[in-house]
Amino acid sequence: MGFPASVAARLPPRGRTARVFLGLLATLAILLSIAAIGGKSMSPVFAVPLVTAMAIIGFMIFALVGLLQWRQVANNWNRRAGADGRNPDSIPGLWRLFLAPYRRSDIAHMVATGRLAELMALSTLAIVLLGFLLIAIIGIPPAHAKVNGMTDLRTTVKASRAEVELHYLRQDFPSPYPAFAFEVMIPKDWLWFEKDGRPAAPNGGLQLLGRYGDKSQTSITEIYAQRLERELAPEDWLDGWLPANHYTVLARRSIPSEAGRNADVLASRTVEGRPYLYRIRTFKNGPFLYVLHSFAEEARYADAEDSFLVADATFKLTAAKQQSYVENLQSVALNKVFQLGFKVPASWTARADESVDADCQAWSLSNGSGSERVGMMTVYTAPRGRFKDAVQVAHLAAEGMRKLGTSFPDGTLQAVTTDLPDIHLATADSTGTINGRQALVRQTVIVTSKGWAVFTLLTPAPKPDPYLLAAINKRGLDIAITTLLSALAPAG
Repeated sequence: MGFPASVAARLPPRGRTARVFLGLLATLAILLSIAAIGGKSMSPVFAVPLVTAMAIIGFMIFALVGLLQWRQVANNWNRRAGADGRNPDSIPGLWRLFLAPYRRSDIAHMVATGRLAELMALSTLAIVLLGFLLIAIIGIPPAHAKVNGMTDLRTTVKASRAEVELHYLRQDFPSPYPAFAFEVMIPKDWLWFEKDGRPAAPNGGLQLLGRYGDKSQTSITEIYAQRLERELAPEDWLDGWLPANHYTVLARRSIPSEAGRNADVLASRTVEGRPYLYRIRTFKNGPFLYVLHSFAEEARYADAEDSFLVADATFKLTAAKQQSYVENLQSVALNKVFQLGFKVPASWTARADESVDADCQAWSLSNGSGSERVGMMTVYTAPRGRFKDAVQVAHLAAEGMRKLGTSFPDGTLQAVTTDLPDIHLATADSTGTINGRQALVRQTVIVTSKGWAVFTLLTPAPKPDPYLLAAINKRGLDIAITTLLSALAPAG
């Protein structure tokens, strides 16, 4: 008898199947009792073998149930087939797919001894095991992939304005510290957890200001704030915070703001074995960064999403003065090509570059100085006729940055749409090294009828970046570009 058939022959015969089945059930019940007594405090040394044993016994019980089912089917076939029931050639065609692993002589033997069901049951178990093996090799898409397909990054509230006014209330969150006082609209049947948050003053870290949610606390919105010491965009801050706290970003958008680019993010994370979805929205006012951190269990997220979007749309500071910048800004003149200028944070040092041609102008800007310099930016302007295209002028500016001791390839410029007439914008990022460490080079080329302006930023880009060097430097570049574009914009 071949190996597959010999294995099938070892399955319990008809007279012993019930006793084996009951024995397995009793053993499984004992193991489950041990697991319940041990609970979460059980050592992995005992827990892993215990769980493995329960899985094996559970599979054996499944196998016996399958055997019993096939015996019932085989008995019905034998009754219908009569004398032909002992003839292998009379076996139904579809059954032959299950009998393919066995030799013809083995099939004939098992049919003659009334054990055809064992062959069929073993084939079924082999198919199940093969399925598990394929799942282990290929893997199952994470649960959030399904949710992402359903919920993308919705940005509009489904409820009408009248429904929002009917079912929500405007909740005031007072604070003795003006920057921590705010209001937001919350569902009328949700609770404000007054004992959570409400700090009296900033402490330099991310602080919980307020927390509210449904009565079961399965859908929650939290409002956080952090005082910033340097200019940075909330979006860049969040780019470092999310992976550090084990979030997986599913969808996102960037929201322009004079105070710094904000982020609106849909993310997932598993907490104590349970999948959650998060809607995270940033704001900034002067030296304070604000984060609306809303979340719900994955299965409940769709029902809570409107509440999260209403919070994002109605969040408002009630005592703090509106302002855009953490630091004071300094003006840098561009008076040869454009007869205007741009601004950068006062903490940056600006030095005119006298090495360019007389009809051009260039500046070297530094975030810090000497051994404490953590970022560099160059600004180069030239008349329109000097260069045939943006690629040529960007390459020249990049060569100037390379002379400062960095190595990087030219980036591929991508056009950026602006609402400004006769002003065209293109940007490129490339990675390189400075003093042997990873760096980011970001270039922005602005072209008007008068000429070219090329901004080239070189910033360290460590991962992780606990000192937010890249975020601070990119914010300096953003301010320089946006203030120049504002100056170039036609009046009115």
